[in-house]
This record gives sequence, C-alpha cells and structure tokens, in this order.
Amino acid sequence: MGFGGVTPWSRRMVVEDRKWLDDLEYAGLLGIAQVLPGPNTPNMCVIIGQRFAGLPGAIASVVGLMAVPLLALVVIAVGYDALASAGQQRPLPVWSSARRSRWGRARGSI
Repeated sequence: MGFGGVTPWSRRMVVEDRKWLDDLEYAGLLGIAQVLPGPNTPNMCVIIGQRFAGLPGAIASVVGLMAVPLLALVVIAVGYDALASAGQQRPLPVWSSARRSRWGRARGSI
C-alpha cells in the first residue's frame, strides 16, 4: 500500500491513537486516495488535513509528512558534496573495475 509501510502506520495513528476517524471513514478515504494520482499517503494527508482545517490544514499535513525526509535528503546531499569537493570521495573498487573493463572492450573493438 505504501513504500516502507507508511500507510499502515498512518492508519494506526489516525484511527487508533488520535481517533480522528473510525475504520469505516478511513477505509473510504483510502479508497478515494487510491483513485487519485500520486502516492496514497500524501493523498490521505491532503484529504484529512482539508477535512479538519481546510486549505491550511491540507498544506500543513503535507509539509509535516515531507519535511523530515526532505531535510534528511538535503543533509546527505550537502555532506556528499562536501566530501566530493574535499577530494576524499574515491570510486568503489567494483565501479572502477567495471569502468576499466568497459573501456577495454570499447578500445578493443576499434
């Protein structure tokens, strides 16, 4: 239903822990979210956020869902860029041997 199991976790949070919806309401909204284009969990965020707080709620729910993974991705990218620009980033041995073998095949075919 969701990559990494996000949808069951969100169901537990919305239905069992917070009691914002019951099982029937959640199942109905999940059916709508599955028909809409895009991933189910962000679609559910928009639907639930809009239902309880209108457009600001929809925006806040999507930002709340996406903020932590986006921040983690930015931190990883900045760290990778810092390592690459410091000259400490070295190719993996598998990658370099694959690159050499490709170069050898290409050179031998000419």
